[in-house]
Amino acid sequence: DLEESGNKLQAHWDGLTDNYIFECRMNHRNGNVIWVLDTGKVIEWDENHKPVRMVGTHLDITEKKLAETNLATINESLESQMRLLKTIASAQREFIQNTNYKSAFKNLLHSINILTESELSFIGDVCYEKGQAFIKLITFNSVKDDVIHTDLEHAFERDGLTFTKPDNLFVESVNSQTALFLNNPELKFNLSSLPDLHPKINNYISIPIIQKGICIGVVGLANRESGYDNNLVNWLAPLTNTVGQLIERVATIKEKEKTELALIEAKNDAESAGRAKTEFLATMSHEIRTPMNGVLGMLTLLQRTELTPDQSKKIDIAKISAESLLSIINDVLD
Repeated sequence: DLEESGNKLQAHWDGLTDNYIFECRMNHRNGNVIWVLDTGKVIEWDENHKPVRMVGTHLDITEKKLAETNLATINESLESQMRLLKTIASAQREFIQNTNYKSAFKNLLHSINILTESELSFIGDVCYEKGQAFIKLITFNSVKDDVIHTDLEHAFERDGLTFTKPDNLFVESVNSQTALFLNNPELKFNLSSLPDLHPKINNYISIPIIQKGICIGVVGLANRESGYDNNLVNWLAPLTNTVGQLIERVATIKEKEKTELALIEAKNDAESAGRAKTEFLATMSHEIRTPMNGVLGMLTLLQRTELTPDQSKKIDIAKISAESLLSIINDVLD
């Protein structure tokens, strides 16, 4: 801290301050760097008001500074945990109140971007087909609002995005159920599924979300200035668990909606079948039962005319047959 110390000394010598006081780091003769409260005051000036003599002290404040640093670190950690908990609570509240789950996921993802200081992020739904896992994007977010990022978001919303290649980093993390990250993408830059307009990737991470031993989702982050590591993964664990719960909730809602739709279709089919049955009965009654009643009526009228015994016998047989057939028709229709 020599330069800043020199500036403060010069300010005192120029008469701009009453004394010199500065907390600085100094090299101890045993090789350690210690913190010192360095104070001083000019006690003698020459005829040109130039400093001739000053007195002061060096006080070792290393323990104090370390305690302050530790306290600042603890406070910062507590503040970051509070931000994380507030984000979780906000996400859960929005999913309860907001029927548009894509919008709720979008807002949650934006909060994850801010918390992790990441430029790009996505939440993906893990699906399985013939034993092979693939990732289907639920939502994508960019903290930048320039043309490239805006076009990219619109492209994702319009066309969607699916990662299917087994050697893709995100799919790898699903299969291994382990968080994977790269801070030098040139070493393994297998993101060929991304659109051509996608901005440059400097670093990225894939965090799988495991529920009951099965990977159900993925959180992907990219372009964090300080890079990614396991400490960030562990810190984000409560939030990624919440994302998993929300993904399961959405899946349950979708399944419920699917079941309700199937019930509606079944109800419509039953009503349609009922109408068809009614129409069938009406048609049969009109087209078959009515003519049979006509036949019986004519036979009865014919019996009242003068007939030979042979004719009368034949009409009786015809009438019995007609009545038997009408009885069968009635039973069928019933």
